[in-house]
Amino acid sequence: MYHTTGLTVEQVADLCALVDMDTTENERTWPPILGLFNSVVVALTYLRRNRVQAELAETYTVSQPTISRAVTRVTPVLERVLRKFVPTADTNHSYTRPAAARRAVLRPRQLLEAIIFLR
Repeated sequence: MYHTTGLTVEQVADLCALVDMDTTENERTWPPILGLFNSVVVALTYLRRNRVQAELAETYTVSQPTISRAVTRVTPVLERVLRKFVPTADTNHSYTRPAAARRAVLRPRQLLEAIIFLR
């Protein structure tokens, strides 16, 4: 799993626990056929490896729209949950980013790529 997501099984399980704790019942809209764990793995794999959704659908024996729903519904939740773990210029005093970069907002994919890169 590490080579597809950038995280170990234990790290993905920890991430799922964070997602579960941080979401309300109404926010848990990932596809039931995949469940939380596989939806997170699908989203991480899609973001890290840029795999085609149809290929992921074959891997998980679901339809491409199911993969699309998993990615679009889990990615914003992952962004919210992981944002507190991303170092910023305020927490890292050894490096100061230019003012324009400090104002930049990371999109979910960029945020996850930064987190995976830091591991």
